[in-house]
Amino acid sequence: MVTSYETLFSIRRLWIILAASMAVMFGTLLYFGAQIYQAAPPIPAAVRSAGGQTLFTRADIERGLAIFETVLGPDHVDTARARHTLASQLAREGRNEEALVEHHRAIAAIERGLGPDHPTLAEMLADVAAREEALGRTREAAAARERAAAIRAKHSAP
Repeated sequence: MVTSYETLFSIRRLWIILAASMAVMFGTLLYFGAQIYQAAPPIPAAVRSAGGQTLFTRADIERGLAIFETVLGPDHVDTARARHTLASQLAREGRNEEALVEHHRAIAAIERGLGPDHPTLAEMLADVAAREEALGRTREAAAARERAAAIRAKHSAP
């Protein structure tokens, strides 16, 4: 049986092919966008061009976080993860007190959003322990480490 050109490339069939292609492309875009978002880079003090001109600063990034918080809400899990990233950058800059404030805000949001024993908390609590230790607060550091270990143990047990 020979198929005519009009039958093979009907308008309806072309629309179906277009819609299926768009669905696959947008699905791929969403998947890789989520992967990139999860592996968010650290926040630098300033981003400069090759010529040394400041393009944007940490304050600009923090304003962006504030917008993010406004859109999703302060208790949204993604806002908490962004706040954790900010806290990690503050810690790299040696600003441990400020980092602790951001870590605790992120932990509180994760606890409200995902529960008090979610595995994400273990990583955040380990970071809190490191900040507390850097500030000489060994008791608080030990408590954070113990809680992180308990969460890890709970989720690794069969």
